[in-house]
Amino acid sequence: MFELFIDDNVVDYIVDQTNLYARRDKGNHTFVTTRQEFRTFMAILLLSGYNQIPRRTMYWERNTDCHNTAVSGAMSRNRFDEHMRFLHLADNNTLDPNDKVSKVRAFVSMINERCLLYFPEQQHLSIDESMVPYFGHHSTKQFIRGKPIRFGFKLWTLADPLGYVVQFEPYTGAGGGQPYGRLGLGGTVVKDLISELPQRPYHLTFDNFFTSLPLLSDLAANGIGATGTIRKNRIEHCPMRDATRFAKEDRGALDFRHDRRSNVLVVEWNDNSVVTVASNCDRVMPLARVRRWSRAQRQFVQIEQPDLIRVYNATMGGVDRADQNINAYRISLRTKKWWWPYFAHVLELVMQNAWLLFRRTDAHTAEPLDLLAFRRRIVQVYLMRHGAIAMPRRAARLALPAVHRVPDEVRFDGVGHFAGPSQTTKRCALCKKNTKKLCLKCTVGLHNQCFNGFHGIH
Repeated sequence: MFELFIDDNVVDYIVDQTNLYARRDKGNHTFVTTRQEFRTFMAILLLSGYNQIPRRTMYWERNTDCHNTAVSGAMSRNRFDEHMRFLHLADNNTLDPNDKVSKVRAFVSMINERCLLYFPEQQHLSIDESMVPYFGHHSTKQFIRGKPIRFGFKLWTLADPLGYVVQFEPYTGAGGGQPYGRLGLGGTVVKDLISELPQRPYHLTFDNFFTSLPLLSDLAANGIGATGTIRKNRIEHCPMRDATRFAKEDRGALDFRHDRRSNVLVVEWNDNSVVTVASNCDRVMPLARVRRWSRAQRQFVQIEQPDLIRVYNATMGGVDRADQNINAYRISLRTKKWWWPYFAHVLELVMQNAWLLFRRTDAHTAEPLDLLAFRRRIVQVYLMRHGAIAMPRRAARLALPAVHRVPDEVRFDGVGHFAGPSQTTKRCALCKKNTKKLCLKCTVGLHNQCFNGFHGIH
């Protein structure tokens, strides 16, 4: 699932740009990375999300309080530092001077194509902004008060209710793109994010930054439903009641207006405060009963809620759920490259998208994996499959502890499995008898006569 997004074409592109940058821009003609090395490098980055240390060099220290055998056995410290130094995502000679994020534009486009290709089609989609943490100096850095991540780069994100990111687009600041026109910035963002979607009767949900009556009319003309909270200064000439007086009404009171020509509905509902919602497809009825705490009565009370409010609450949280998954085990290793947060964020986004796809498969039913277990499985397979190939002798010298369960993705891949002597007596993984032999890649004890059977070789 992970390699649906970070496939060989994406890896080869990054490898080519990294080798070109090292050779031409930095004058280092000895550094040449490969597809296998980059996947090992990427696995170490992903590992740093759930196994954090203050300094990255501590992974390779010999002190037992911080040494990581899996990392040091897969790639040397100096080699990892070289990858951090020379990693590049674009050709500096062909950058667009008018694009402030041109160094990551091609990489983002490739991932967007794959996110859309494997999108498990849903009718309900939500649009919101995501923040990528960044504390350096860059003209596109944003500050949003009240957000969990206040400083960083802003992404416009389209996601389904479970958090699968369908499309995302970096925000490059005012004037950083095409004219906004009558729809404004919010409407232009919505139209851009859904422009590549297959023709389906989608239902979009967004907040008051994006919602406007012209946008709802435009989406309705294209067969797309939409519901969103709306600011009072954007309802144009809709004759709604005065918000100050309406706030004094009983809790659960509502007022609405419907434009038959554009089929747009505007609803005001008095909850903790007055909420204004507009929609081109949802309706007020049927009214639901919801539970709220009453300060005056000091108990829970039941109040009426319009149906479009219920729909909005049920479908709006997709982007927030994606952010929650991404922030759970965010890559902790950093560099001084301004575009590094974009690269790390995209890896995290791909990880959570792959996990959400995995949850839809029969494999998840047979062996349920949460996000952490899914991430660890990918890291373990990559370090064993790609890291051990580069340095089998070093891996043997480290005398890795016995692996009680070798992932099938490594055990049966048929690459880089060699029999070798063991420094200690081990229990054979197949016949369970003692042996002085092991598989240098799987690091489990195996007799010579058990070697082929364990690896599925007939």
